[in-house]
Amino acid sequence: MRTLVSSAWRGNPVLFAGLVWLTVEFFIVGPFSFFRIGENADAYIPGFLAYGAFLPEGAYWYPLMAAGTDRLALGFFGGLDTFLFWLLPGWLAAQLFVVAQFVLGGGATYLICRKHLNLGIEAATFAGLAFALEAYSGQHEHNAIMFFPALIWAISCGLDESLPGLRRAAWLVAPPLAYGMCTLAAYLYHFPLAGVVIWFVVVTPTRSFRRWGLIAAACFMALLPRLQDAIALVLHAPISHRIHWAELRFQTPEMMDVFSHLASFSTSSSLNLLLLALAFCAWMLRGSGGKYAPGKVWRISAVFVFLLLATPLMNFMRPLLMFVFPFAAGFNFTRIALLLPFFAALMGGLGLQVFMGRFGERRVELPRIGSVNLGWVAYVAALGVLAVLSLEVKYSHALEWVRYGNYVNNFSRRAVEDFAAERPVADDPYRIAAYQLYPVPFQAYGLETAGGYMNMYSRRYRDFWERVIAPLEKQQGREGQFRNWGSRVNLSADLHEPRLKLGDHYNLSLLSLANVRYLFARDQLLDPQFSAVVSADKPWNELDNREKAMIHMAANLGGENPLYIYRNADAFPRFFLAPSAREFADESSLLDAMASAGVAALRASVFVEKGWLKEDVAAGLGFGDGAVELVSYKTDHIELKLHADGPAILAVANSYSPYWRARVDGEAAEIFPAYHTFWGVAVAAGAHRVVFDYVPPYRLW
Repeated sequence: MRTLVSSAWRGNPVLFAGLVWLTVEFFIVGPFSFFRIGENADAYIPGFLAYGAFLPEGAYWYPLMAAGTDRLALGFFGGLDTFLFWLLPGWLAAQLFVVAQFVLGGGATYLICRKHLNLGIEAATFAGLAFALEAYSGQHEHNAIMFFPALIWAISCGLDESLPGLRRAAWLVAPPLAYGMCTLAAYLYHFPLAGVVIWFVVVTPTRSFRRWGLIAAACFMALLPRLQDAIALVLHAPISHRIHWAELRFQTPEMMDVFSHLASFSTSSSLNLLLLALAFCAWMLRGSGGKYAPGKVWRISAVFVFLLLATPLMNFMRPLLMFVFPFAAGFNFTRIALLLPFFAALMGGLGLQVFMGRFGERRVELPRIGSVNLGWVAYVAALGVLAVLSLEVKYSHALEWVRYGNYVNNFSRRAVEDFAAERPVADDPYRIAAYQLYPVPFQAYGLETAGGYMNMYSRRYRDFWERVIAPLEKQQGREGQFRNWGSRVNLSADLHEPRLKLGDHYNLSLLSLANVRYLFARDQLLDPQFSAVVSADKPWNELDNREKAMIHMAANLGGENPLYIYRNADAFPRFFLAPSAREFADESSLLDAMASAGVAALRASVFVEKGWLKEDVAAGLGFGDGAVELVSYKTDHIELKLHADGPAILAVANSYSPYWRARVDGEAAEIFPAYHTFWGVAVAAGAHRVVFDYVPPYRLW
């Protein structure tokens, strides 16, 4: 086995050079290199940077997105990734993960092809490079897919009885633990480990109970680092924005939808078409009795077909799955199909092996070259096609580098760094909102954002944000779109006006209620309550495409990327006292009333559903003088001092969660949903000390 592993790197210059070529743009110029933004820097990487720099180790509440959410329910933070982002410069940690995706994904695919599929060096090299090119590399969320071949290889080594017992134990423990610690919890539990079971049932059948016990132990090692995350996901799913997805997003497919889905794989990329063509060769040219085909052609083909059918199959089975696992109403089970590229690459390698075996003895005459082996011609041609397809990928990366920026452009902006340093959030908590910009990268500067891109957050905040953006949805005829896909909470960049009033398109009163004190934008905002803190030379939409490209390229190399920052004079404080309460019969009427209320009406009364406040409390509210003073603001712990000359409601513009606890002067107090979305605590007249603690059931200390 040591010889086999060594052959992948020292004895296979084609594989080594190919993987270097595929990764080169990710590291060639350090922090100025290409850095994938979509589904990556607008989601996961800023959280790792913020957690390492600004949040205490072991914090359970994550205050930097959507008025706060449970950190473990996000499923982002695996331990190994957060440790590396704490230990190393952010750009280096991100690059290490990307290079590891290619090296471990492509290298382990090669090793699997050599040992378990009995492919030659050439076909295995093609399969390894095809997987590295085909799969979803460069996005942190797809560690689960890119590291999946390494997990299969590690477990297979742990089952290899020719190895010493200690080494086998190491294979079964260390790699699965590492896999679990760098894989998103929302992905880990419902398809990579299902893929492990499929592999050892179908591809390399395992019938021994003892060996299955070892496989189960390895899978448990992968799950072990994320058990808390799993509990958090289960507990928060019923109160999350995903709770209605079962009805809204997952419909029983029609037969034409099934055919369309099956056709989409082959037509989605030229590489898919090549791999399927080679798979066709494996079946058509394998000879009588499979003379030229390795023994596992039908097994790999069966798994591939199953995964291809998994999406419509899961949608058909969804009612049954929801009956058995009701907490998983918002889970996207169809993501098991993300393993398709791995098995497609294996099929492509099998097809090339069959072709080379069938025609390996034949020679053809090529001009100026002479007689060459037809099998080698096929191998070189296949690598040539991969090289050409890789140029298309690199061209798209170059466009993304110019259009969306890189690590330096998004996480080292001098104007934002200076802004955050001059206005520490912990001194006087506030939020920002970003218009025409992804809100998530600003978390990397320690700023709390009203938006974000989250795996799971409060349903109540989803309802609130739906009212914030309702004016624009109505103007564009897209009512309900956000509810159908509400993981990305932001202010849309669909408006291309260099100067505009944001209040014509969004509900600014609700944004103000959410403690949004600053607005970041690329165009000039004309709303009277906004005053410029930082200004750009020219609105973004007055620039032509060439000027925009030049600004982004300069910013990618350390220059400034101009933007406007406005202070919102109407912004509510994070903590305030309200002298009265307005009660509503249901959530819908409450939200509608909030959407139509102005800043003054929202400040004068807490809006609350009937039943949360006792009648005598609601009737007795009222004070003339009162104030709130912040004593301590930490991730899971907040302390306030307040006084009022009459009974009042203490409102806190943080997202409501049943796992926050309140104590008023040391006595437990109830937190109720104020304004549907935030916190409310009833306090009597006088001076009080109020303490909030976040205590989810899975908290260890």
